[in-house]
Amino acid sequence: MGLSFREAATKSRELADAMGDGRYFTASGSFSDYETINTPPRHFHKVITFCVVYSLRLSEIFQVLGLSLEETGREPIPELLTGRFTPETIASAVADGSEQTGFISELAGELGGAPFFLRSSLGVLCGLPRLSLKDFFWIGASAKTVHPYLKGAVLAVVNRQKKKPNGCASKPLWQQPLHVILKRDGTYLCGCCSQENDTLVIHTYRGGTHKREELRSRDAEIIGKIVSVARRL
Repeated sequence: MGLSFREAATKSRELADAMGDGRYFTASGSFSDYETINTPPRHFHKVITFCVVYSLRLSEIFQVLGLSLEETGREPIPELLTGRFTPETIASAVADGSEQTGFISELAGELGGAPFFLRSSLGVLCGLPRLSLKDFFWIGASAKTVHPYLKGAVLAVVNRQKKKPNGCASKPLWQQPLHVILKRDGTYLCGCCSQENDTLVIHTYRGGTHKREELRSRDAEIIGKIVSVARRL
Protein backbone atom coordinates (compact mmCIF):
# COMPACT_ATOMS: atom_id res chain seq x y z
CA MET A 1 0.00 0.00 0.00
CA GLY A 2 3.06 2.26 0.26
CA LEU A 3 2.09 3.41 3.75
CA SER A 4 4.42 4.14 6.61
CA PHE A 5 3.54 2.67 9.98
CA ARG A 6 2.56 6.14 11.19
CA GLU A 7 0.25 6.64 8.20
CA ALA A 8 -1.31 3.22 8.79
CA ALA A 9 -1.91 4.14 12.43
CA THR A 10 -3.55 7.40 11.32
CA LYS A 11 -5.93 5.50 9.04
CA SER A 12 -6.76 3.11 11.86
CA ARG A 13 -7.65 6.12 14.01
CA GLU A 14 -10.02 7.32 11.27
CA LEU A 15 -11.62 3.87 11.21
CA ALA A 16 -12.00 3.85 15.01
CA ASP A 17 -13.64 7.28 14.91
CA ALA A 18 -16.01 6.20 12.12
CA MET A 19 -16.99 3.03 14.03
CA GLY A 20 -17.21 4.80 17.37
CA ASP A 21 -15.00 2.11 18.93
CA GLY A 22 -11.42 2.72 20.04
CA ARG A 23 -10.55 -0.98 19.71
CA TYR A 24 -10.13 -0.50 15.95
CA PHE A 25 -7.20 1.85 16.53
CA THR A 26 -3.77 0.23 16.10
CA ALA A 27 -0.59 2.00 17.09
CA SER A 28 2.30 2.29 14.65
CA GLY A 29 4.43 0.04 16.85
CA SER A 30 1.76 -2.66 16.70
CA PHE A 31 1.68 -2.54 12.91
CA SER A 32 5.45 -3.07 12.94
CA ASP A 33 5.24 -5.95 15.42
CA TYR A 34 2.51 -7.81 13.53
CA GLU A 35 4.63 -7.80 10.38
CA THR A 36 7.49 -9.54 12.13
CA ILE A 37 5.77 -11.98 14.51
CA ASN A 38 3.60 -15.03 13.83
CA THR A 39 1.06 -14.34 16.56
CA PRO A 40 -2.35 -13.07 15.37
CA PRO A 41 -4.10 -10.16 17.12
CA ARG A 42 -5.98 -11.03 20.30
CA HIS A 43 -9.00 -8.96 19.26
CA PHE A 44 -10.95 -9.34 16.03
CA HIS A 45 -11.22 -5.54 15.73
CA LYS A 46 -7.53 -5.42 14.80
CA VAL A 47 -8.09 -7.96 12.03
CA ILE A 48 -10.79 -5.73 10.55
CA THR A 49 -8.38 -2.79 10.78
CA PHE A 50 -5.74 -4.68 8.78
CA CYS A 51 -8.33 -5.54 6.14
CA VAL A 52 -9.36 -1.90 5.78
CA VAL A 53 -5.91 -0.25 5.97
CA TYR A 54 -4.06 -2.78 3.80
CA SER A 55 -6.98 -3.63 1.45
CA LEU A 56 -6.84 -7.29 2.44
CA ARG A 57 -9.61 -9.83 2.10
CA LEU A 58 -10.73 -11.39 5.35
CA SER A 59 -10.42 -14.83 3.75
CA GLU A 60 -6.72 -14.14 3.04
CA ILE A 61 -6.02 -13.44 6.72
CA PHE A 62 -7.94 -16.54 7.77
CA GLN A 63 -5.96 -18.59 5.27
CA VAL A 64 -2.67 -17.38 6.75
CA LEU A 65 -3.96 -18.28 10.22
CA GLY A 66 -4.94 -21.74 9.02
CA LEU A 67 -8.68 -21.11 9.40
CA SER A 68 -11.35 -22.00 6.85
CA LEU A 69 -14.58 -20.03 6.50
CA GLU A 70 -16.22 -23.08 4.93
CA GLU A 71 -15.96 -24.91 8.25
CA THR A 72 -17.74 -22.23 10.28
CA GLY A 73 -21.31 -22.30 11.55
CA ARG A 74 -21.21 -25.90 12.74
CA GLU A 75 -20.79 -25.33 16.46
CA PRO A 76 -22.99 -23.28 18.83
CA ILE A 77 -21.53 -20.10 20.31
CA PRO A 78 -20.17 -20.94 23.79
CA GLU A 79 -22.28 -19.66 26.66
CA LEU A 80 -19.14 -18.00 28.03
CA LEU A 81 -19.13 -15.65 25.03
CA THR A 82 -22.86 -15.01 24.81
CA GLY A 83 -23.36 -14.25 28.51
CA ARG A 84 -26.65 -16.10 28.20
CA PHE A 85 -28.16 -18.34 30.84
CA THR A 86 -29.87 -21.57 29.87
CA PRO A 87 -32.10 -23.82 31.98
CA GLU A 88 -29.24 -26.35 31.96
CA THR A 89 -26.62 -23.92 33.27
CA ILE A 90 -28.97 -22.59 35.95
CA ALA A 91 -29.96 -26.09 37.04
CA SER A 92 -26.29 -27.06 37.19
CA ALA A 93 -25.47 -24.02 39.33
CA VAL A 94 -28.30 -24.82 41.74
CA ALA A 95 -27.25 -28.47 41.97
CA ASP A 96 -23.64 -27.52 42.70
CA GLY A 97 -24.71 -24.91 45.22
CA SER A 98 -22.12 -22.56 43.71
CA GLU A 99 -24.54 -19.81 42.78
CA GLN A 100 -27.72 -18.45 44.30
CA THR A 101 -30.05 -17.87 41.39
CA GLY A 102 -32.68 -15.17 41.68
CA PHE A 103 -35.64 -13.99 39.71
CA ILE A 104 -33.53 -12.37 36.94
CA SER A 105 -31.51 -15.55 36.37
CA GLU A 106 -34.63 -17.70 36.27
CA LEU A 107 -36.33 -15.33 33.85
CA ALA A 108 -33.22 -15.27 31.64
CA GLY A 109 -33.21 -19.04 31.63
CA GLU A 110 -36.87 -19.16 30.66
CA LEU A 111 -36.56 -16.64 27.83
CA GLY A 112 -33.17 -17.77 26.60
CA GLY A 113 -31.71 -14.27 26.35
CA ALA A 114 -32.15 -11.55 23.75
CA PRO A 115 -31.01 -12.34 20.19
CA PHE A 116 -27.71 -10.74 19.22
CA PHE A 117 -29.31 -8.49 16.61
CA LEU A 118 -31.59 -7.02 19.30
CA ARG A 119 -29.04 -6.40 22.03
CA SER A 120 -27.86 -3.06 20.67
CA SER A 121 -31.19 -1.98 19.21
CA LEU A 122 -33.67 -2.45 22.07
CA GLY A 123 -33.35 1.18 23.06
CA VAL A 124 -34.04 2.34 19.51
CA LEU A 125 -37.04 0.03 19.11
CA CYS A 126 -38.49 1.20 22.43
CA GLY A 127 -37.73 4.86 21.80
CA LEU A 128 -35.61 5.04 24.96
CA PRO A 129 -32.00 6.12 24.35
CA ARG A 130 -30.91 5.04 27.84
CA LEU A 131 -32.74 1.80 28.47
CA SER A 132 -32.17 0.36 31.95
CA LEU A 133 -33.42 -2.55 34.03
CA LYS A 134 -35.75 -0.18 35.88
CA ASP A 135 -37.72 0.33 32.66
CA PHE A 136 -38.73 -3.37 32.51
CA PHE A 137 -41.80 -4.72 34.29
CA TRP A 138 -42.64 -8.40 34.63
CA ILE A 139 -46.27 -9.09 33.78
CA GLY A 140 -46.01 -12.81 33.09
CA ALA A 141 -47.99 -13.82 36.18
CA SER A 142 -51.05 -11.71 35.33
CA ALA A 143 -51.94 -13.03 31.89
CA LYS A 144 -55.61 -13.48 32.87
CA THR A 145 -56.08 -10.13 34.52
CA VAL A 146 -54.64 -7.58 32.09
CA HIS A 147 -55.52 -5.77 28.89
CA PRO A 148 -56.42 -8.03 25.93
CA TYR A 149 -53.40 -6.77 23.99
CA LEU A 150 -51.10 -8.06 26.75
CA LYS A 151 -52.16 -11.72 26.54
CA GLY A 152 -49.10 -13.93 26.57
CA ALA A 153 -46.87 -11.01 27.52
CA VAL A 154 -43.88 -11.60 29.78
CA LEU A 155 -42.16 -8.22 29.99
CA ALA A 156 -43.26 -4.66 29.35
CA VAL A 157 -40.95 -1.73 28.71
CA VAL A 158 -42.20 1.49 30.30
CA ASN A 159 -41.30 5.05 29.38
CA ARG A 160 -41.12 6.74 32.78
CA GLN A 161 -41.15 10.20 31.21
CA LYS A 162 -44.70 9.78 29.93
CA LYS A 163 -46.87 10.00 33.05
CA LYS A 164 -49.70 12.18 31.78
CA PRO A 165 -52.99 10.25 31.57
CA ASN A 166 -55.02 10.52 28.38
CA GLY A 167 -58.76 10.35 27.99
CA CYS A 168 -59.34 6.88 26.55
CA ALA A 169 -62.97 5.96 27.16
CA SER A 170 -64.13 7.25 23.78
CA LYS A 171 -61.21 5.78 21.80
CA PRO A 172 -61.17 2.35 20.15
CA LEU A 173 -59.20 -0.33 21.96
CA TRP A 174 -56.17 -0.16 19.69
CA GLN A 175 -55.80 3.59 20.29
CA GLN A 176 -55.85 3.39 24.06
CA PRO A 177 -52.38 3.91 25.56
CA LEU A 178 -51.53 1.62 28.44
CA HIS A 179 -49.88 2.79 31.64
CA VAL A 180 -48.43 1.05 34.67
CA ILE A 181 -49.91 2.45 37.88
CA LEU A 182 -48.58 1.95 41.40
CA LYS A 183 -51.19 1.99 44.18
CA ARG A 184 -50.52 3.21 47.69
CA ASP A 185 -50.65 -0.36 49.05
CA GLY A 186 -47.74 -1.35 46.79
CA THR A 187 -49.71 -3.26 44.16
CA TYR A 188 -49.59 -2.48 40.46
CA LEU A 189 -52.30 -2.00 37.87
CA CYS A 190 -52.01 -1.94 34.11
CA GLY A 191 -54.54 -0.21 31.90
CA CYS A 192 -55.72 2.94 30.20
CA CYS A 193 -56.25 5.85 32.54
CA SER A 194 -57.61 9.39 32.54
CA GLN A 195 -57.77 12.26 35.01
CA GLU A 196 -61.13 13.57 36.21
CA ASN A 197 -60.64 16.43 38.66
CA ASP A 198 -58.77 14.86 41.61
CA THR A 199 -59.65 11.32 40.59
CA LEU A 200 -57.60 8.92 38.48
CA VAL A 201 -59.90 6.69 36.44
CA ILE A 202 -58.31 3.39 35.41
CA HIS A 203 -59.79 0.99 32.87
CA THR A 204 -58.61 -2.56 33.57
CA TYR A 205 -59.58 -6.01 32.30
CA ARG A 206 -59.47 -8.21 35.36
CA GLY A 207 -60.69 -11.68 34.57
CA GLY A 208 -61.12 -10.61 30.94
CA THR A 209 -63.92 -8.19 31.86
CA HIS A 210 -63.64 -4.46 31.47
CA LYS A 211 -63.75 -2.67 34.81
CA ARG A 212 -63.59 0.99 35.73
CA GLU A 213 -61.66 1.82 38.88
CA GLU A 214 -61.49 5.23 40.49
CA LEU A 215 -58.67 6.25 42.80
CA ARG A 216 -57.79 9.52 44.40
CA SER A 217 -54.71 10.98 42.74
CA ARG A 218 -52.80 10.82 46.01
CA ASP A 219 -53.56 7.10 46.30
CA ALA A 220 -51.98 6.14 42.96
CA GLU A 221 -48.92 7.05 40.92
CA ILE A 222 -48.53 6.63 37.16
CA ILE A 223 -45.16 4.96 36.67
CA GLY A 224 -45.13 5.47 32.91
CA LYS A 225 -46.48 4.47 29.54
CA ILE A 226 -45.93 1.00 28.06
CA VAL A 227 -43.97 1.37 24.82
CA SER A 228 -42.90 -2.23 24.08
CA VAL A 229 -43.99 -5.72 25.02
CA ALA A 230 -42.16 -9.05 24.93
CA ARG A 231 -44.52 -11.99 24.66
CA ARG A 232 -44.45 -15.75 24.24
CA LEU A 233 -45.34 -16.95 20.76
